Amino acid sequence: MAQVVKLKRSSTAGKVPETGDMVAGEMAMNTADGKLFLRDDSIIRPIITVNNQVTGSINLIGNITASGNISASSYYSDGHNALSVATLGGTTALYVGPDPNIDINLYGDVNNINLSHRFTGNITASGIISASGTSDNFFGGRLVLDNSTYFAGSETGGTSRNILGIDGSNITQVANSNLATNIKGTSISIDNALTVDAGNITVTNGNIHLDTNNTKLTGKLTGGVPRDLIGFNASDSVVVGNETAGSITLVGNTELQGNLNISQATNSNVIITGSLKFKIADATYTYQGELSPLAGTSLTAGEIVHYSGSGWVVADASDDTATKHLGIAVSSTEVLIRGYVRDTAYTGLGTGNVLYLSTTAGDVTITAPSTPGEYVRVLGYCLDNGSRIIYFNPSQDWIEL
Repeated sequence: MAQVVKLKRSSTAGKVPETGDMVAGEMAMNTADGKLFLRDDSIIRPIITVNNQVTGSINLIGNITASGNISASSYYSDGHNALSVATLGGTTALYVGPDPNIDINLYGDVNNINLSHRFTGNITASGIISASGTSDNFFGGRLVLDNSTYFAGSETGGTSRNILGIDGSNITQVANSNLATNIKGTSISIDNALTVDAGNITVTNGNIHLDTNNTKLTGKLTGGVPRDLIGFNASDSVVVGNETAGSITLVGNTELQGNLNISQATNSNVIITGSLKFKIADATYTYQGELSPLAGTSLTAGEIVHYSGSGWVVADASDDTATKHLGIAVSSTEVLIRGYVRDTAYTGLGTGNVLYLSTTAGDVTITAPSTPGEYVRVLGYCLDNGSRIIYFNPSQDWIEL
């Protein structure tokens, strides 16, 4: 007759035998949990639960199906394991490999991945990969790509697109070379050079900013010689074009709201091949034209003055001041020698009338002097009596009566 051998057992779920319940080499089971226990003679692990922990190796041919966790507490180095847990350098982490040619599929979020060797297979993740490390091939340290290797993504239609990588010439590329790329962030810092072989750099809302002096936007001539286009020099002055070579061509209308200074030290010239046009003076810009480089002092705007050799002095037709170099004061220090002036003090003028230097010091008149000893000197024309605008262009000739 067959004999039934029964081990020590319990049908209470979760009940685990204690050390004193078993002797070395004896087994027991929990029929509710389906667990088998072995009493070891080691004082470190006196009780072994078969379906939770195993010491030694287990070789399986086929699949492992688990409704809970599969965990390992040591690192195996036989060169063929695909998954292990180990503590290296004080850090416990999940290790995949070391076979570098296998593909890894990660589902869910994965933290602290350590790629401890060069990995040539594929890593596919449906969640987030966040990791740390301190050396090459570690997330959180450096991800090393050899030439012709890329981080890639897929478009909605499934077309693969390179996102970031190294091409065959060891040049870093952002996205495919024939596709538009959007780089978003608060700032982009480039320590060396930004080269755009084809296409444009377009700024739709913001500035191209040069932070310090001696920074420039530069282009190259046909022969490859670099030329500065615009930038700052060492004196924090804006420089358009090279300071020592090349020319500047302004195409279209150019508005200058400040001063245009031409340095005599470099013998610079303004060469005009077209027309030089002055805006007619108005209430906002009360004079337009050529100002004398000789400054005056305590002048009254609108008065006719002459240069005495040491400064500007009021002129009149009663003496030979009428024969001197004449101008019209437009401020307390500035004198216009030819151009358009608007001054409400001009009265009694008729539109289109010839203007003469008056015998009243500093004034203009439409009546030529007629008394012997006086001087007749044409100053220009009245363009608009209603707006008090005159064109000032003193004749080089005069008549002494």
